[in-house]
Amino acid sequence: MSSFAYLHSKKKVDFYHSLPVRRETLFAVSFVNGILIMAAVYLVNLLIAMAVMAANGMSPGMFVGAGFKAFGFHMVYYLLMYATTVLAMMLTGNVILGILMNVILNAWGPWRFCWPAAALHRFSEPITMPAKTPWRTPYSMPPLWPSI
Repeated sequence: MSSFAYLHSKKKVDFYHSLPVRRETLFAVSFVNGILIMAAVYLVNLLIAMAVMAANGMSPGMFVGAGFKAFGFHMVYYLLMYATTVLAMMLTGNVILGILMNVILNAWGPWRFCWPAAALHRFSEPITMPAKTPWRTPYSMPPLWPSI
């Protein structure tokens, strides 16, 4: 959000938009900058952690592959969250409403896919519960993910 904080002040918007840079370029630079800063900090900390593990006697084969897989997974997740936050801020134009919109956009996916499954599971159960689950009542909601 700090890359786009200038959009919430009229003086700052006037200044940035008076620069001889297209708005699309300004947006792209700010967006990519937010991703690269996070990736650089994450990668430096990952390399420091790997150096500490190697210094403590662990074999690099044990953690290097997993560390870089985790880096890739976390960066994809960060890109998703960052893009959602930027979208929410651009759609609202207000910090408070942007935070609320961000919560709504981030909760929509899990709610959309988990709630129908839980509701279907709940309403397809028989009213009489087996004796092995005495804690369940006809009014209790089942867990969203079945236990294994």
